[in-house]
Amino acid sequence: MAARASGARLTSAGWRPSASTPPVLILIVAGFSSRLTRYRRQGGITRTGNAHVRRVLVEAAWRYRFPARKTRTIQRRAEKTSPAVQAIAWEAQKRLCGRYRRLAATGKVKQQVITAVARESAGFLWAIACEAMGKPHGSRATA
Repeated sequence: MAARASGARLTSAGWRPSASTPPVLILIVAGFSSRLTRYRRQGGITRTGNAHVRRVLVEAAWRYRFPARKTRTIQRRAEKTSPAVQAIAWEAQKRLCGRYRRLAATGKVKQQVITAVARESAGFLWAIACEAMGKPHGSRATA
């Protein structure tokens, strides 16, 4: 199952990971948008796609309850990445911490707030993955 989620090919021996196939993240979201309205209504995260990835995103989103800061440990890890990836990660940290605080301040249920933050963090992960592969990603964060 893990091989299927990380990009694989079918061989006579079964599923084998493929070095040329990038990891696949499937997050299906429901939503409504119309040119006639001034707002965008987002639906929830559906249960389509990789349940393990969805669970990891939600668990990671609980970290955004705390203020954005660069600890020594995070700084040491960041030194191993490119400046562009560091810029995207820092923008994600600031935005998602602020989003958690804004949604929690309005009185939303914590699980809903965490799901919203997890959903948005998937977009930042996508931008980092595109940056690592050298593809355009549309993020405004620059090094």
